[in-house]
Amino acid sequence: TILNGSGNVNTTPVTGEPILFDLEGLGIRSIERVGSNYLIVAGLFTGGGSPAVYLWDGVVPFNPGKTPISVNSPVSKLIKLNLAGLQNLAQVSPDGNAEGHPEAMITEAVGSVLNISLISDNGTVDYYNDGTEAKDLDDDEFKKFRSDKFIISTDTVYNTSINLCPGYTTAQIVSSLSGSSYTWEVDSCSNGCYSTITNNAFFAGANTKYLQITNMPTSWNGYKFHCIVDGENSTEYTIKFSLNWTGAVDNNWGTPGNWDCNHLPDEFTDVLIKSGAPVLHTSTAVRSLQLSNTANLSVTTGNNLIIKH
Repeated sequence: TILNGSGNVNTTPVTGEPILFDLEGLGIRSIERVGSNYLIVAGLFTGGGSPAVYLWDGVVPFNPGKTPISVNSPVSKLIKLNLAGLQNLAQVSPDGNAEGHPEAMITEAVGSVLNISLISDNGTVDYYNDGTEAKDLDDDEFKKFRSDKFIISTDTVYNTSINLCPGYTTAQIVSSLSGSSYTWEVDSCSNGCYSTITNNAFFAGANTKYLQITNMPTSWNGYKFHCIVDGENSTEYTIKFSLNWTGAVDNNWGTPGNWDCNHLPDEFTDVLIKSGAPVLHTSTAVRSLQLSNTANLSVTTGNNLIIKH
């Protein structure tokens, strides 16, 4: 109401819970919404270092003020883009530091193609080899900024797996194709046995570009979806249920707060333990387990951990 009001607006602004990101030590320098996604330009808040560009799907996970969104988040999809030539934006200033980071961007989406223009101020670059940084030049007409253009297709960026928390049972799938007729299908046997979806307690929008899925059980892990658009199959999407160990409370596997979605894994859940030393005090099963070489998992005597895949 503050942004959309005219004249004097007396509405008191309400600030929601912060949304944290793990951008591998970088901060957000610019963020732009493109369709239903967001592009994030990241860099060191002190300057220097190497810039990065991320694509975020805009999905906010459980407890976003304590659980940062990362490239491994099971609910939100955060992708670090591989933009050829991006590292060339870091130029060297007279003091030897790498400068010239993107400060802003202009973006446009044309179908599945993203056109990205990154703008760098380059105020500390010595363009004329006279020992003077650009921002200190006497003549404004000799000061410069830099604009670099990148083009990337989201068809080559997105992993077609839709990663969800076991307790997060709602998702939206968007057809990669546009047309006049939409028919969504589901493969529940992971063997190409597609059947037509109709609107019911699980599905809405079965004949639109946007398929809404609710009440999903974790047993749907591996289900595949695609949309037939004017007789042509869209990209195939696969449902995955996964959890990351955080150890935020203690080292007990059975404490929900130790998992990034505040939910315990079950036999249909893919589990990732990157660090820490969780201890399993009861017998349980998971679909799969990835354990890094910096983590340690213990199972107490008399209990079993069954890994099904």
